Amino acid sequence: MDQEERSVSEPLEPGKRDRRRRDDDLWDAIDVARFLKTSRSWVYMRVERAEIPHVRVGGLIRFEPARIREWARCGLAAVARGSI
Repeated sequence: MDQEERSVSEPLEPGKRDRRRRDDDLWDAIDVARFLKTSRSWVYMRVERAEIPHVRVGGLIRFEPARIREWARCGLAAVARGSI
């Protein structure tokens, strides 16, 4: 049985992390960095400067995928207009 056929309730092999995400799951810095094709440290730097939308869950920093996608679209449009 390959990864696509496995049901969500079936356990993964030991030592493997399932990176499949539902649309409503929050992202971590690794997910944002992968989406933006940048480094994790770049994401954390933007969080410290309050330049990227994020939420704090206890001591953790998480990101709403829809807000990151919108932020990326608006940021790219601003760069194209020369307003950044």
